Amino acid sequence: MDKTLHKVGILGDVHGEFESLKRALALFEAAGCETMLCVGDITDGGSDETVESCITLLREKNVIVVAGNHDRWALEGSSRHLEGATLHLSSESREFLSALPKTRRFSSPSGDILLCHGVGENDMAKLLPETKGYGLRALGELAPLQRDKTLAFMVCGHTHQPMVRALFGLTVINAGTLHHEHRPRCAIADFSSRQLSWFALDGEPAALEIVPIPVPR
Repeated sequence: MDKTLHKVGILGDVHGEFESLKRALALFEAAGCETMLCVGDITDGGSDETVESCITLLREKNVIVVAGNHDRWALEGSSRHLEGATLHLSSESREFLSALPKTRRFSSPSGDILLCHGVGENDMAKLLPETKGYGLRALGELAPLQRDKTLAFMVCGHTHQPMVRALFGLTVINAGTLHHEHRPRCAIADFSSRQLSWFALDGEPAALEIVPIPVPR
């Protein structure tokens, strides 16, 4: 178990978007966030140079990061035919990515928080705002998390779609993505007041929406 979180900056999939990453981290610092979280997918976007710059900045700012599927692919050398694929990583960046866990767990005043990329250990699982019925049941990694009586929140990514959704005992938070083609944004979650704010990153940062974070227990 990691430390207790209160006011947290949340980064969705990064994909080498260095300028948006700088804006987001500056916004988090100005807002007084005590901790900054990232759901991974740092690679495969921008250029090899911007990916390296993103990794350097995440390390310098002590952002807590988990591994995404694109980070795994970059290390494996698989799926390098994809547009924007990261082809070259420095030894330091490879070491950083290799050390990333698939999940991290924290406590909060409202219950435990799981940080992951997809759903739990599965970095390819897609949980969308519209996923329901059989689609939810087909996500085999979801049910054990819902049954965990101490786990209240899952902070995830992968879909690039922002979401705050209560799902039968688990509240799911997805901050979206920094990818320039998918309306880049980030989020700040206050787990003490249970309030989440989204911020646009395609211009001057401005609040998009402030919503309550439900705790379905």
